[in-house]
Amino acid sequence: MTNKVTSGLIMISILILCSGFTIYTPTILYSPLLKKSNDLNVSGTLGMSGTGLWNFSTAYALNDFSGITISALTSNSNQSVGFVITSQSGNVVEYRKNAIEFGGGCFVPYGQKQNHLFQIYTGFGLGSVDDMFTERDVLKYDIQSRFVNMFIQFGFATTNDYFESSIDIKTKQVFAYKIQGRYLPYEDSPYRPDYLTINDKDKFYQIEPVYTLKAGSKNLKGIFQIGLILGDGYKDYEYENPAYSVSPVYMLANMFRVSLGLSYTFRH
Repeated sequence: MTNKVTSGLIMISILILCSGFTIYTPTILYSPLLKKSNDLNVSGTLGMSGTGLWNFSTAYALNDFSGITISALTSNSNQSVGFVITSQSGNVVEYRKNAIEFGGGCFVPYGQKQNHLFQIYTGFGLGSVDDMFTERDVLKYDIQSRFVNMFIQFGFATTNDYFESSIDIKTKQVFAYKIQGRYLPYEDSPYRPDYLTINDKDKFYQIEPVYTLKAGSKNLKGIFQIGLILGDGYKDYEYENPAYSVSPVYMLANMFRVSLGLSYTFRH
């Protein structure tokens, strides 16, 4: 039974790793929940899926109705992977992604106790993704992407001293202005490399509906965030065997956003 479970997990890993190149990874959807002038929020989260491994965000309220935000992500992994088809070494995934976003907007507390909040922010970002995969000591692909993006997000929240809950929707347009690298098309033998080169660019849209929960003390709270990433961000270039290029496992693995972290707010 254990061997069957292990084999199943490894086969899922194969499908995910063999499903195209990543050319864009979104930053965390930052829900700052500013309430009044001079509020300063600092957050750090660990991305479990859908975003970078390390995410850092901060926001400052310029007055009682407007604020500015900065969000950044970074990931740098180099891992050996063992497959069922070849349990020996020589399978390596190298994946690096870095991005930053700057935003500004307004927030409006409302309700009888002013414990409800509407917030809207807009801005721009830029970043890079480097995606490389080696199988049985043969380079399968090495792709670099550089991108810029514009976004707008809005949300509604319920807040008090110890509990904050928000639902936000973020829409963005992404322009990957530089997609370069080389890869082996799926029909080629890994023992006789015949690489194809890429020099491309792409433009696409994403929509992210996200739920954020913050709970703890008046200033320090834990963060749990879950949501969806709807849209593009991956390219195939006929690298994939068509039998696997639309893997539902891959689609689901990259559609869900989950993160955990901490948030601290300085209030005067």
